[in-house]
Amino acid sequence: LLLRPMNSQFLSSFMSSGIGLDTAFRLTIGFVLLFHFLPPAATLINVFSYFWFLVLGCIATYSVIFMLHTLNIWLIRLDNITHLSQTALETSKVPLDSWPRQVQTMLVYLFPVGILSTYSVRALQGKVVPIDYGVALIVSFSLLFLSHKFWHFALKHYSSASS
Repeated sequence: LLLRPMNSQFLSSFMSSGIGLDTAFRLTIGFVLLFHFLPPAATLINVFSYFWFLVLGCIATYSVIFMLHTLNIWLIRLDNITHLSQTALETSKVPLDSWPRQVQTMLVYLFPVGILSTYSVRALQGKVVPIDYGVALIVSFSLLFLSHKFWHFALKHYSSASS
């Protein structure tokens, strides 16, 4: 029984996300391969930590990309935003430790691909520092909160071309 309308941010994010059976199949194959090739020193805690950072990294990355795409409400042509966000995600191919300290800070707090890529791998190897759990949680949910507030601000201050 639906008593309240669905969250508009959720609806606009996932209405045409393209997540289907093929994506579920690829994820299943990926997780099977992950568990097959786990390092011998990986414990159950390391695997749970890996998924902790993976989920929080996805939440943080979604939030930043959603805020960038929310700008489309006011600005006419932002086709390059998609390319910009894809290029920023390409930085996750390089380990966080190989960047200078200032860039590492930016990749964790400003555009959080460090949480998605490096923290999860560190957790699987058992090299995560306990404070990283809290940092990832606070950064991810702060960005999700900001994206939610920015979305509602954008909807409140939207003026259509026909009015």
